[in-house]
Amino acid sequence: MAADWPGGCKTSDTKPTSSTHEELSGVVCVINTYSDCNVSRQFTSSSSHKSMKYSNLSNNSVTATMKHLLLMAFAILTIGCNERESAENIKKASTARQDMTTFSSMLEQYKNIGGNYPSNSQGLEALVKRPQSSPRPRDWVQALEEWGLLDPWDTKYKYEYPGSKDPSRPEIISAGPDKQFGSEDDMSSQKDSQN
Repeated sequence: MAADWPGGCKTSDTKPTSSTHEELSGVVCVINTYSDCNVSRQFTSSSSHKSMKYSNLSNNSVTATMKHLLLMAFAILTIGCNERESAENIKKASTARQDMTTFSSMLEQYKNIGGNYPSNSQGLEALVKRPQSSPRPRDWVQALEEWGLLDPWDTKYKYEYPGSKDPSRPEIISAGPDKQFGSEDDMSSQKDSQN
């Protein structure tokens, strides 16, 4: 007896060679071409290793199997994306730490040339444009471009002077992946360097 599949596919019906199919070791589905829909299915049992074909597959079971396969593919893609995002955030965190080290060096140079660190109101912008407010540096050299004020997550770095751990030095803070200051994923030039 032959079963018709959607699109004109046909399969033949034979009796299973084994009554126990608990230890099904492999399933192979082959579609030769789309136009002739020649579908061959081979089920191999570890106990009998003989071929058997099924014909009475209902559309519901095929649809259910396809849904399960799509759900598994979606789950795998989701996990893969989360792992990639996590690896990307690790890389960005490393970049942020490097930026903070660079800012600290630039701020030391600013202090050596200008006489003091920028105030909180002047912030890191004092490395981009000469401050016009007090305390004005006695001399000034541009150390940074405007785009350099953004962390790897495209949030402006925060500048605080005096710093929270070392009040004699400025502190640079990144909002981290969530882009919100004051949350758990924030990064600090003073806190991270002490860990």
